[in-house]
Amino acid sequence: MRFLQRDAADFKSEVSMSIIEYERQVLRLFQEEPKWRIAPFGVTYRVDTKERVYFDYDNRPILRVGPDGKGEIISPDAFVYFSMLADLLMDFDGHYDPDGLKIVTDVIDKHGLAPELRRRWELFQRDELPDPAWGGRP
Repeated sequence: MRFLQRDAADFKSEVSMSIIEYERQVLRLFQEEPKWRIAPFGVTYRVDTKERVYFDYDNRPILRVGPDGKGEIISPDAFVYFSMLADLLMDFDGHYDPDGLKIVTDVIDKHGLAPELRRRWELFQRDELPDPAWGGRP
């Protein structure tokens, strides 16, 4: 039993370290290129409607993609119901995934998000980008 408890404690410490390292990598990315903050950062899949919704770092919705693969830009202050949000820059075991940037750029290219993200970046710089409908990250 002690062996299992020690393993559980080690695992918890390892997971905590990976989350801390992940946050460090994300902050480093934002320092090097602040525009990533308003790019797609998280995604959720809604089982009821079979659609994906992409969010920025502060949990503002950006894009809804329907089951037909067509994308629709969403207002940054829209309220979107979902149960779980997955970070695009995190791999399956909770570590920063540099390949996640490729996923993000593919979403931007595929759905033609560059003009919308440029518009949101200008609003963000002027502190005029609306707050997310249900609260953002600190």
